[in-house]
Amino acid sequence: MLTTKRISFSFPVSITKVEFKNRKPHLRYDTDKKVWIGHRIDVRVGKKRYRNTFRTKGEAERFIDDLRARKLYRGAGLKYMARADVPLRELFRKRLEQLTNPKEIVRATRIFDLFEGSFEYPPAVTAVRSAHIQNYINERLATGVKPETVDREITIISSALRQAPVLFTDALEEFEPPRVPRPKYKKRKKKKRVITESEKDLIIKAILSDRLARENEIRTRNRQVTAWIFEIGWLLGFRFSEVLGLLKTDFNKKARSLRVMRWKTDTVSTLNYLPGRVMEIVIAASESSKSGKIFDLTCSEHTFTDMIGRACRANGITYGRAEMDGVTFHSTRHSFTSRLVQVTDIATAGEYTGHSSSEMVDYYSHPSEESKRLAMERLYGNGRATPLAEIYEKVRSGEMDLADFIAALK
Repeated sequence: MLTTKRISFSFPVSITKVEFKNRKPHLRYDTDKKVWIGHRIDVRVGKKRYRNTFRTKGEAERFIDDLRARKLYRGAGLKYMARADVPLRELFRKRLEQLTNPKEIVRATRIFDLFEGSFEYPPAVTAVRSAHIQNYINERLATGVKPETVDREITIISSALRQAPVLFTDALEEFEPPRVPRPKYKKRKKKKRVITESEKDLIIKAILSDRLARENEIRTRNRQVTAWIFEIGWLLGFRFSEVLGLLKTDFNKKARSLRVMRWKTDTVSTLNYLPGRVMEIVIAASESSKSGKIFDLTCSEHTFTDMIGRACRANGITYGRAEMDGVTFHSTRHSFTSRLVQVTDIATAGEYTGHSSSEMVDYYSHPSEESKRLAMERLYGNGRATPLAEIYEKVRSGEMDLADFIAALK
């Protein structure tokens, strides 16, 4: 006769709301009561007693459910494997392996360590909630860190969480990253500085020709590459890191396409229908490059920006983020987006700029003197005696023949 062991998976449980006056960074802080609030469980499973304190009641209940499942599996003689039980530290380690820029690796390592330190015990990826991120924000702000800096740190943490389903396909295939809160702060005024085509040509000419009295060989050798990078930024709106990350294998000469890694959003864009000037620059830069990158910049970023700054000032163009209406390399991205939205819709523009939303495309696009002039010309004509709208109506109604039409356009 087959006998089965009766499995009991219920045990006495209590969840109590507790308050602490001393600092408990892994718990929620009540600004009114000025205490740290948590939820403590009191559970005995066999001979072992659990009295952990959690940030929310939901986390406490999930922990108890996990204990029940473990007991049930053990009673059935099975090994319990928690679903998607990937440690957060392992996710961060995998994320660091994806990064290639040494500065980004150092920065991300420091931020990941700080975020892990905000937990009482090493959590699993699936245990991370919006409340934990908000707690991290509060902790960083309390230590005097600027909200702008904290916002950038949250972006690095968020990008790692978004990569979880990619890095752990089996365990975290259905993982949904938590909503990411952001610190509130007054953002910088919207920069409206765009670089016109004539200014772009003047800057490039100065980069190539205006040399220092005693210029070292590295700076001289990198002038042409700097000019190419600046022009590509103006033509395609790439960020500086995106240009440096372009590999020769990303360029398809036959298809006239260029594949670019958007480091900020962890996405890949493929730009098709490249214009002739872009093709010329990419081909020339690839041929002169001695590495696998298209643009083999061997000088420091400081030297790169200094060459652009000197070229701007040589032509009477204000340079620098701190200056009112000052030009920076990132202004090339604003310039590209501003020109792009004048000739296409927001959705198409977003495909080329790689922005995360239409709001960001709008943020980067600014009216220029040329766009305002064209708008008035299209509406009222270019100082003509007969506006274009009136000419159109006369042609459509048959009041104006071909000779009159040509005369009206002159």
